[in-house]
Amino acid sequence: MMSRMIVLAALLAPFLLGACGHSPETQFLTLDPAPASPAGGVSYRGPAVRIPSVQVPPALDRVEFARQTGPGEMKVEDLVHWSAPLGELVRNTLILDLAQRLPTGKVSPPDSAAQPGGLRASVAVLSFGVANGTASMVASYEFILDDTQGAIGSQHWAQLSLPGAGQTPLDTAHALSALLGTLADRMATDIASR
Repeated sequence: MMSRMIVLAALLAPFLLGACGHSPETQFLTLDPAPASPAGGVSYRGPAVRIPSVQVPPALDRVEFARQTGPGEMKVEDLVHWSAPLGELVRNTLILDLAQRLPTGKVSPPDSAAQPGGLRASVAVLSFGVANGTASMVASYEFILDDTQGAIGSQHWAQLSLPGAGQTPLDTAHALSALLGTLADRMATDIASR
């Protein structure tokens, strides 16, 4: 009996070890700031603006990369993850983008405390996806004084698109980075005109 178990264990050992040794690697994605165009800087002399957070669609706000594959249908990539929570990645990228477009010192670093007379941007990405080679994003934002509860001016809506976007997760991350740069262009123009 004991010798049968030893023989059985010896026969199964290579199969068990082989099954454990070759699991696929997880791919991690991040977002990158989009360079401002040469004429992208604006003249702005108001208070520094901070972005405390950015809301992202709940269906996308997960560690695993998710994308809409059709009406009412999402696909989650188990082996493709964001390198940090997506809302934080979007916020930090938008801060870097805005800092390239406004004068030095007019964008506060992440997690900055509210300042009397300071300005905060309330930003929400309402939708983002890639379909038929075009990446699209709908976002809203408004500027609010830190020492009051009311908005300054109206809420702004941005419907942005980027043709020529690929379908892979990495292509999608690049497209989201580019659209955040376009959103920063709009925000910089709006804040400079207030």
